[in-house]
Amino acid sequence: MYRMQRERLKMEHEADCFMLKEEVKNYLACNNIDKDDFNAIIFLQTNGFSLKFESDVKKIITNL
Repeated sequence: MYRMQRERLKMEHEADCFMLKEEVKNYLACNNIDKDDFNAIIFLQTNGFSLKFESDVKKIITNL
């Protein structure tokens, strides 16, 4: 049972990261923001996302 829950959480995290990446790209394009001027906290708050995603968003912006 533990293994199934761990795998489910991993898949959910991967899905969240995919969604965040698409949202970040859209946010940058729609707001004409350069990735060097991007602020993860402002992005999360503006879009109503939990601040728990801050580190994920920072990784995404670094890899764009």
